[in-house]
Amino acid sequence: SSDVCSSDLYKKILSIDESSVRAYAGLSRTCLENDKITEAEAYANKAIKMNPDYSGGYVYRGNVYLKRKEYELAI
Repeated sequence: SSDVCSSDLYKKILSIDESSVRAYAGLSRTCLENDKITEAEAYANKAIKMNPDYSGGYVYRGNVYLKRKEYELAI
């Protein structure tokens, strides 16, 4: 499928290890790259909820806010 947001690779990782914070962050990134902003935010929030110390989730959620022009939230 050309829909990178539903990346088989990340889904495969999650089928093996559903606690993979990096896989959720990766899904957020690929969704952002494909302008799937709502999905990107959901994956970023999942990564943050799973591991609040992992910066990747915050980076991608900040990028979601930038795409929405919600600059104060993006900081």
